[in-house]
Amino acid sequence: MHYNLIRSKISNNYVVDPYVSMLYVKRAYKYLHLLKKNGGRIAILGNKYSELRLENYFQNVQHRETCDLRFLTNSTKRFDLLICTDLPLYYTHLRNVYIPKMFVANGSEFVKNRNYLHIFDYFIPLTDSRLDAHLHRVLAKRYLA
Repeated sequence: MHYNLIRSKISNNYVVDPYVSMLYVKRAYKYLHLLKKNGGRIAILGNKYSELRLENYFQNVQHRETCDLRFLTNSTKRFDLLICTDLPLYYTHLRNVYIPKMFVANGSEFVKNRNYLHIFDYFIPLTDSRLDAHLHRVLAKRYLA
């Protein structure tokens, strides 16, 4: 945890280890590369973190801001990967779906929801920095282009 003292106020924010973050990101993009090569289908659940823009690289992407239980139970037949951006909203239903799942969030959400991370196979940790956005663009160009 990283503490900042500014004008007699203490604020804290969580720092994600850059090396571990890079390992998670490379592993996730390698899996996305395999999905693209084999024509895999992806479902994106939630409306946060749209800066990844996976729709530009895949033809078989279905983006759902709201979904019901019937969609999630039938997703094992129709999709090869579920990408979740709103963990508290979908956790109760996602834990019983047995296909690969990916979680996209920033460092504070990883720490806040650390008890729920065991259901995910792949992670894409995000920060607000320009370097992180550039890293995702470069990896997407390398693995998904």
